[in-house]
Amino acid sequence: MPFPSLDEAFKSSIKDDVQIFDNLEVMRIDHISDNATPDFATGTSIRNIVTYEVPNCLQRQPSLRDGPSVPQLHERSVSIQKDGFVKTDVVIEVPFTYVNDQDIEVEVRLRVGDTITRIQRGDIKYTVVMIDTATLETRWRLGCSRLN
Repeated sequence: MPFPSLDEAFKSSIKDDVQIFDNLEVMRIDHISDNATPDFATGTSIRNIVTYEVPNCLQRQPSLRDGPSVPQLHERSVSIQKDGFVKTDVVIEVPFTYVNDQDIEVEVRLRVGDTITRIQRGDIKYTVVMIDTATLETRWRLGCSRLN
């Protein structure tokens, strides 16, 4: 296709829109990878943990995401709370990719159960309880529960 569609052009134009927000943070994500190391002596396996330090993360209170424009995470939270008693203390938005110290673009991988540490806020730790995408899939929107 010689010309991008309007949706593609719009998505491209807002890809880095999170950078206009105040209070962006570098957050550490401890991702439980799909790879596991078996220990045949004990009959267990140990999951490998991949750690990312991701810039341009944004922390929001769940109540701020309760408007009609972006109700997905709130609605999922309410329906899950009725069934599984999962609570969400905070919503954290994380870019899909970031550039590391070696100028290499790194894809951020996430799953429920990963740990996020707010380094600049005294190492407050959260666990990811819900994962959604935000703003035409330009970043992850994570429902998190506080650990400490």
